[in-house]
Amino acid sequence: MKLKTECWQLGFLCGLVFSASSLSVGAEEKEHLKVIAPDLIVESFEGGKFPKHHAPSDKPKKVIFIPTKESKDPGFTYGYRIKLKTTRKEVNVKEQFEAFPAKSVGRMEKPIDGCIYRDWEDEALTVPNYWVKVWLEDVELPTLHVSRK
Repeated sequence: MKLKTECWQLGFLCGLVFSASSLSVGAEEKEHLKVIAPDLIVESFEGGKFPKHHAPSDKPKKVIFIPTKESKDPGFTYGYRIKLKTTRKEVNVKEQFEAFPAKSVGRMEKPIDGCIYRDWEDEALTVPNYWVKVWLEDVELPTLHVSRK
């Protein structure tokens, strides 16, 4: 009887260890926004702002990106960041702004530390709210909506 109890306890403990290890493996995996190809995975795509002298168009030593859905603070440029998991050296990017309805012909972008950044002067857009659509390798990402309140 004692042997049966010890076997049951050992089996129970092994089950707990196995369950805990499978939970930790699942916790490390995160959902990707879009899998475009096996070597091109979009982990996230978000709008935000860049402090003066730290926007991608400034060619800074370090790009600083602050996620936000509003573009109301003076002294910042606005844009987006696409976090990628890729081995590609360049990715084709096309975009369309609500204020300028024609989709761009596209350009090749080099990921910087696994990210593609884009910025623009918000003052050039005169509408109170606008959207931006982006395609990577002709695959559309979710539309970004920006508020200028």
